[in-house]
Amino acid sequence: MKHLSIKKMSMIALFTALLCVSAYIAIPLPFTPTPITTQSIMVYMIGILSSPLEAFITLILYLLLGMIGLPVFSGGRGGLIVLLGPTGGYIIGWTISVVFISLLKGKKNSAKRYFLLILLLGLPITYLFGSLSMKYHTNLSGTKLFYASVLPFLPLDIIKAVLSCTLACTLKKKLRNL
Repeated sequence: MKHLSIKKMSMIALFTALLCVSAYIAIPLPFTPTPITTQSIMVYMIGILSSPLEAFITLILYLLLGMIGLPVFSGGRGGLIVLLGPTGGYIIGWTISVVFISLLKGKKNSAKRYFLLILLLGLPITYLFGSLSMKYHTNLSGTKLFYASVLPFLPLDIIKAVLSCTLACTLKKKLRNL
């Protein structure tokens, strides 16, 4: 295994911190236990700006911080109970999708490519794990499950995907000069 440079470890720490902070911007919805957050913007930026290993380490650090009880999950919640609850599947889905996005992003700085990766991999993986977790905890099925775990988030997630691609492309150019 390659050693991580100080620069890469600093980026992992910074991305972990930004992911934690983004959890505090949470808007609860009355018909689902899952709030709208800005975390997905950070998750997709991490996938675009990091190597697969760095992205994975960032999300694992985030999970560990939350599991030990620090208030880093949406709305300032923490503890293993959040991961084992109806919204925990989304967090697990991010951990998997961020690695795939990072693996498949390519070398060119292409917002269109990043956007397609998020739409074709990031969102479906996140929604799959989020829906499975919600189904287990709520016993919703079929259309009701889709309405509670995917549909309310899809339009805004597409907008957040565009935003994360735009920000990541801009940051990628700036980081190259560091």
